[in-house]
Amino acid sequence: MASEIRREAKTHTGVTPLDITQLSKRVDALSQALSLRERAHLSGRFIDKHLGTGIAIALDASAGINLIPHGLGRKYQGWYVVGQDASSIVWNATDAEIAANNVDTKVHLPLECSADVSIKLVVF
Repeated sequence: MASEIRREAKTHTGVTPLDITQLSKRVDALSQALSLRERAHLSGRFIDKHLGTGIAIALDASAGINLIPHGLGRKYQGWYVVGQDASSIVWNATDAEIAANNVDTKVHLPLECSADVSIKLVVF
């Protein structure tokens, strides 16, 4: 029956439809890939104070790179700001700056900013 349906579909469309098993495997693989990508930020760490000190994360625009300990125990994949107390643009240091300053990204998040600001962030 399935082969008749495929043959008939090919006759009408010129395209052979996927076997339902193949389609199911592709959907499962795609679903798993999307699920892992979506969960990466959910398994992140909320940081509003320097780890171990309780001091707010204050970024200094004149300092260049501000090193924020993230506590993930591995290189971070990304981050986003979830709160800030002033108007400022915050960005990740460039690869060249990270290399020139010997920043260990398994320990620190290297951030720069356009103006002094205290932030809360999620790092994953």
